[in-house]
Amino acid sequence: MGVLTDIDISIVVPLYNEEEVFDKLINRLTSVINTTVFSCEIILVNDGSSDKTDLLIQKVCKVNRFWFHQETFFLSNLLLFPYHIHQLVHQVKHM
Repeated sequence: MGVLTDIDISIVVPLYNEEEVFDKLINRLTSVINTTVFSCEIILVNDGSSDKTDLLIQKVCKVNRFWFHQETFFLSNLLLFPYHIHQLVHQVKHM
């Protein structure tokens, strides 16, 4: 994996028990991203799902360079969100 390029748009998608519609969501996101002239990163946030949403997120993020997985993201973490994004970018740059 190389160094990240400049990202024009960060799309944050909170997911809670979305197993049944996950594939449709990912296909739609991919379709939209592939038609834009902007460079995008997708941050999929598992918001405490009790189904297989988290496993599906991890699977998608392993095969897509600019897709990232964020663990449970409750409202109390909102103030720390910029820090989390910084940590994700730092981790990817050093892979």
